[in-house]
Amino acid sequence: MGCDRQGAGEDSVCGLMGVDQDTHKCMMAGMSSTKRSLTALLVVIAVVFAVVFIDSMLENIKARNDATNPEGQHKLGVNYQREGDYESAAKFYRLAADQGVELAQIRLAVLLENGSGVPIDKKEAHLWYLKAAEQGNAEMQNLVGFHYSTGTLVKQDKQEAVKWYQLAANQGHATAQYNLAENYRSGSGGLQKNKVRALAWFILAELDGYEFAPNSIRNSKEEMSAEEIMEAESLARELTKMIDANKKTEK
Repeated sequence: MGCDRQGAGEDSVCGLMGVDQDTHKCMMAGMSSTKRSLTALLVVIAVVFAVVFIDSMLENIKARNDATNPEGQHKLGVNYQREGDYESAAKFYRLAADQGVELAQIRLAVLLENGSGVPIDKKEAHLWYLKAAEQGNAEMQNLVGFHYSTGTLVKQDKQEAVKWYQLAANQGHATAQYNLAENYRSGSGGLQKNKVRALAWFILAELDGYEFAPNSIRNSKEEMSAEEIMEAESLARELTKMIDANKKTEK
């Protein structure tokens, strides 16, 4: 009396797994495909990391070769900062900053203000921000104005704050325009209270995207006559022309 027996080959494995032979082959093929995909992904990741590493290494080599000129010194400082070596970054920022590289002055100021790689020195930090502002950087002009207005990093001086806000506002810096408007509205920083000028600068701040300006415009208009509002809007148009002319001159 005969009986069917399952051999010890692939059919036997399929029987133990509870799947037929064709299904087993599909499963094995799928596993093989997954392994190939994973291997390919790992190769891609390795290549990407290698490219980034080589690119960074070449940047460092180039920067070191250029370390005798201010821009190269600044770039080397940036590379050191990326690597987390703030002490070396500060050293090269200082070399470039001493030679007038604006971004190096700003980056050195930030390190000094926060004590990154160097001892905290708020007074020197302010001086480097000031040097960048003196080169015409509107962002730094507004920041220096803020420092003087609030007594941050430097002795409070409202009149000096208004001076720097005005310089930045004339370049179209929205925050500086808003800060200047607030000084006109309150009559601080050596300015006479002037609702018309305040509203004009609030209008410009809104046009340049300052988020709190619309609310200040509404509040200002509630305290003004129709004639004063018209005068402010006319002044805002004149100021816009002046700012546009300044931007063209800078180019």
